[in-house]
Amino acid sequence: MEISSSDQRIIALLLACFLSSLVMLGRGASPPEVPISQILDVEDGTNILVYGLMVDLWGYESGAESFVLAEPGSGRTVKVVSSPAASPQPSEYAQVGDELRVRGELSKAGFVPTIFTKSDRVSVSRESEDVLEIEVLGRNWHLFDGDCVRIGGVLLMDGLGIVPRLFDHDMRSSLALSMDGFDASAYLNERVIVTGILGFDHRTLALILTLRGISVET
Repeated sequence: MEISSSDQRIIALLLACFLSSLVMLGRGASPPEVPISQILDVEDGTNILVYGLMVDLWGYESGAESFVLAEPGSGRTVKVVSSPAASPQPSEYAQVGDELRVRGELSKAGFVPTIFTKSDRVSVSRESEDVLEIEVLGRNWHLFDGDCVRIGGVLLMDGLGIVPRLFDHDMRSSLALSMDGFDASAYLNERVIVTGILGFDHRTLALILTLRGISVET
């Protein structure tokens, strides 16, 4: 059966509408979530979704910001460059140790894999005290060395009963505290949130958190 020219025009129009709908659906679809440790397996230029702990952040005169996300389990990192958009840049609301959610385009053209995104595609999924653990700090201390972090735990005296230490809630790991003038006696045996500067003492070969603030966990 021969198709008339008018039918051909209708079919062509329907096909064009169908293809256009597919393109719009593709644009609106959520990008795939990719663990930071698997980013090198992803094709260059792919739009992806990643979660990671922020371990560094700096800004540029253009208003853009750059930060590093780390995967707690593997210690792998990825660089993110965020251009200004309708939402505030991460420096206005995020802090080191927060878990960030980032959607953007992966580039493997430079020395390190980089995700290019806009500020309205970056958000905090969990705050530092809810996700950062002492064990994570111990494994990845070089990423947090010199940084101010917020971390939750239980405040107990050390084995000698001399100085307080911060223990994970499961009591498997602990962190030495430098009180720096703070009297933490009122917080002993309490679940607390501690803010401090993380450093590595090369003399004792131990991680030390120099206290900047402490409060009871609510």
